[in-house]
Amino acid sequence: MNFIISIIPIIILLVLLLGFKTSIKRAALISLFYTLLVSIYLGADGKLIAVSFGKGLWMTFWIIYIIWPALLVYKLIDTTGGFKVIKEKFKAFSDKLLQLLIVGWIFPSFLQGVTGFGTPVVVTAPLLMGMGYSPIVSAIVPLIGCAWSVTFGSMGASYLAARLVTQLGPEESLIFAAFGAFFLSIICILTGFVISYIYGGFKAVKKGFPHILILGILMGITLNIIVRIEPCMASFTSGIVGLILGFLLARRNKKIENKGGTSFHSAFLPYYILIAVVLLVMLTPLSSFANTHCVFGFSFPETSTKIWTNPAIMSYNPIKIFAHPGSFILFSAFISYIVYKKKGFGIDTKKILRDTTVTTIPSFVSIAAILSLSSLMRDSGMISILAQKATFFLFPFFSPMIGALGTFITGSNTSSNMLLGAFQYTTAKNLGINPLLILGSQTAGGAIGKMFSPTDMVLAASVTNILGREGEIMRFTVKIGIIFCVLIGILTIFMV
Repeated sequence: MNFIISIIPIIILLVLLLGFKTSIKRAALISLFYTLLVSIYLGADGKLIAVSFGKGLWMTFWIIYIIWPALLVYKLIDTTGGFKVIKEKFKAFSDKLLQLLIVGWIFPSFLQGVTGFGTPVVVTAPLLMGMGYSPIVSAIVPLIGCAWSVTFGSMGASYLAARLVTQLGPEESLIFAAFGAFFLSIICILTGFVISYIYGGFKAVKKGFPHILILGILMGITLNIIVRIEPCMASFTSGIVGLILGFLLARRNKKIENKGGTSFHSAFLPYYILIAVVLLVMLTPLSSFANTHCVFGFSFPETSTKIWTNPAIMSYNPIKIFAHPGSFILFSAFISYIVYKKKGFGIDTKKILRDTTVTTIPSFVSIAAILSLSSLMRDSGMISILAQKATFFLFPFFSPMIGALGTFITGSNTSSNMLLGAFQYTTAKNLGINPLLILGSQTAGGAIGKMFSPTDMVLAASVTNILGREGEIMRFTVKIGIIFCVLIGILTIFMV
């Protein structure tokens, strides 16, 4: 009975989004109301409900601090006419498919390797739209393109979370990382083919076959090598290899030139600054300072229901001002603004700030509803019920799907690993199955779940200005995500 009432919120979301084409905001609010009633049935009191909503609201601010700066950068570049220049520059690539693979597959994977937390989508989607792709395609491509690099992205945040909750030793951690990298390297290659299909159907898949194999295999090999040395650098290094190789493969048509006006490098300036700042902060001794200074987070008390207890938290998902992706993007916007002003560009500062804020407000409501729903399902014990019941049949096969479910609900592979990693690890040990293999399958599924996580849907829809059409995005990405999870599940069964 508890399993049935716990899975209904997810069914409500999927039915409303995929079947009735409802906006995420409305679907999440309806599902949230139902979840509120179920949580009370499970024993939640006013304190737990208030704490859960408080967590959801705080995480909303956390994510909005990424969306607002990303939209600011987009509007700043657009005001200077930069996207027209970028579009013309990429027209110089004789192979348009390779152009899309570089910008929609490799570039966001590189960004995921360093920052993550939605940054690849909010940076790349507006760039693709500025290059002339439709808003829907611009939203879908980076969601799928960077999924393979999620586990070892964000400087290994998801990997470290799984390692932490299972208390793995150094040797076990590397074995777990190797399993995860094996699964994700396969997903890496497949995402290249999916993006080619989006570009031009099976003809494009056939045309891009050599490039996808070369790029995908080399990035996959790099991923598998680096996880055996330093897992936290694996996605970042793979992204670098992909970018270098992609630009070496790309041929340019020298007849297409930018005649006067803004140069490409001037138009692309915010992205150059973003990459430079991220590398400077995250890959140098500055990282220690950035992660320990100007850190803000709220404390929440212990809460419980009849079936679940949430320990007290001293600092819940703190915002690290100097290490937050939003700060990196905001800094790049600020420096670019100064440079553009010195170059004589006419920028209506008040209008840009007003338009950015107005565009962000609807995203705030949608994200708050989703994250409050996620927090309440977790704190009331509903997610735990779903995970336990999902293991009754063919546990290894369902392991990646449980991981994807965790990401779908929480919006984060890191959260999925923290919430379900220890459960999957312990269950595998009790069943006599290699727990490190199952943990690798869990985190691979969690990474795949980023393709169709409602939180990421809102991010993508927000920066492409198509809020309310999230169902169109999900109808495609959820199919791909399920196929990928089934494939990983089958591989896991054969590897047991």
